[in-house]
Amino acid sequence: MRAAGSEFVLACDMRFAARESAIFSQMEPAFGLLPGGGAAQHLTRLMGRGRAAGQVAVKDRVNAIALAPAEDFHRESDLFGEGVRIPEAQTRIQAATRHGFQARDEEMDLGRTLGELAGLRSNT
Repeated sequence: MRAAGSEFVLACDMRFAARESAIFSQMEPAFGLLPGGGAAQHLTRLMGRGRAAGQVAVKDRVNAIALAPAEDFHRESDLFGEGVRIPEAQTRIQAATRHGFQARDEEMDLGRTLGELAGLRSNT
């Protein structure tokens, strides 16, 4: 499936294809062009920014679709700074540190560690 047919399929809520034989293609990036039917938007949302084609025009458009403006990153940083100063957050961070949260083994089994920390919070 190429070009407009591919873009049509990408726009659908549900897509079915045979793993062994289905081929989807956007030929435009091979020519340094941005697909015209929304493929860059659909593929970016479905597959993520990291798998987007590397041509400059395509990558610029993918970044515009997938990346938030710099102001959003600054706002999130500010919100983190505000949140980490809340006494309840400080208590949780201290409990996690006492539990060994910062150690490699705990990090490698993060789900278990977080579950144990949640259990400690509900028991207090």
